[in-house]
Amino acid sequence: MYRDVERSNDPVSAVRQATVPLVGQLDGSDRLADIHTICAPTVVLHGADDPDVPMEAARDIAEWIPGAELRILPGLGHNIPLPLVPEFVEAITAAAARASSPVTP
Repeated sequence: MYRDVERSNDPVSAVRQATVPLVGQLDGSDRLADIHTICAPTVVLHGADDPDVPMEAARDIAEWIPGAELRILPGLGHNIPLPLVPEFVEAITAAAARASSPVTP
């Protein structure tokens, strides 16, 4: 565990991640204003045991994106433990399979 902390200790990143929720609240913009325009197959994955992001946030996002699928993962908090990686892979693969054509930039 010490190696994990040592490897990922990045105070600058921590500050950046902590300020993300403030974006749009400080300048008056709405970072979710265009979320309803997403047209790619989308799956919203949310941990049933997430202590940081309320379940309602995931529900809202899934409702705002047309055709989005919401999957609540039991035992998932605010991280991705290795035993749950196959569920993430399956969810992403299933969403990609729903695509009718490739997206080109």
